[in-house]
Amino acid sequence: MRYKRKTDANQAMIKRALEWAFYHVTDLSGAGRGIPDLLCTRNGQCFLVEIKNRQGFNKFTSAQVEYYRQVKAPVFVVRDINDVESLIKGDLNPINTDKLAINGQKTTPKA
Repeated sequence: MRYKRKTDANQAMIKRALEWAFYHVTDLSGAGRGIPDLLCTRNGQCFLVEIKNRQGFNKFTSAQVEYYRQVKAPVFVVRDINDVESLIKGDLNPINTDKLAINGQKTTPKA
């Protein structure tokens, strides 16, 4: 099944900033099924990035919540260049899947 590619307006800038920091960045934004927008790797380190704009910062689909709870790699939400800088410095925390909300509604993890 092919998904319509939907990217946030700030995605190109965020991807470029991560590449300038010598991360290999793979665009996954067209994958759908709750998969985050970017896969980033460098020196054996691997993490995922979900790009949000300011209005959608704390809103996730049920597919995203389910994927984030199952994936073994950390997932970071990034909105702008300041978040990229914090991520690179190690000052940005990954998503806490126990506190995720679907479209603003708090959910509890399945046992």
